[in-house]
Amino acid sequence: MARKYEYRTGCYGWAMERCEEKLLISAFYEIEQRIPPGQMWKEDFLDHFYQHGNGVKFDTISCINAERRRQTLDPIEFRQTTVYEYARSANRIQKSELRRQMRDEFLALDTADRARWRREAEEQTDSLLPPHITFEELKAQREIRPPPAALTPRERTMRFQASEPQPAIYLPPQPEVRTESPTLARAIRQLKLAKRPETIAMIISQLAPDDALDVAESGLVDDADLIDALVARSLVPVADLVT
Repeated sequence: MARKYEYRTGCYGWAMERCEEKLLISAFYEIEQRIPPGQMWKEDFLDHFYQHGNGVKFDTISCINAERRRQTLDPIEFRQTTVYEYARSANRIQKSELRRQMRDEFLALDTADRARWRREAEEQTDSLLPPHITFEELKAQREIRPPPAALTPRERTMRFQASEPQPAIYLPPQPEVRTESPTLARAIRQLKLAKRPETIAMIISQLAPDDALDVAESGLVDDADLIDALVARSLVPVADLVT
């Protein structure tokens, strides 16, 4: 299910589609009343999932499954799939609100309708397509072919000064962002360091449409989903950016 991401070195989480979140909601409430008191993972899950709109930690899923096994219930399984608009969204406020709405809707159902809810969520989840590239494959590619580092301000200044005495010499275009823009260079550095989807989305949202397109064309980012998000940002009409 969903997209696997690394939020800290060696620590992983899931960014889910709505059908996957519905399945998780039903699976959790099936065991919630019989979870022993004082389980910190439970409060951590409820806070991050419903109040902050964050992804779900692998450790949390392990705790839910351990409790399901203790209650002689089948564990819930997660797999990597193609990620669509909802899972990609970094709007955590909207996600937390939608999750609370789904929870309230589920709790208002009778037993038969809760079973139908669970069955429909499972069917929709099973229909999700495999990922274009898995987390492990993408990580391996980056380790083999790490993206070129962005120029530092000092390197940009030296390059400009070196070219100034020979203005008549033709220099072929280079596959990089406009070196005179520290904003774009900083955005690329931030995108290379960011791990969480919401952090990446925040960085992209601060770019002007033309700047987002420059970054996508620079050749300094090679993640297909990240390039798609940058191109999508470049499509935003200028009028929509005016508040």
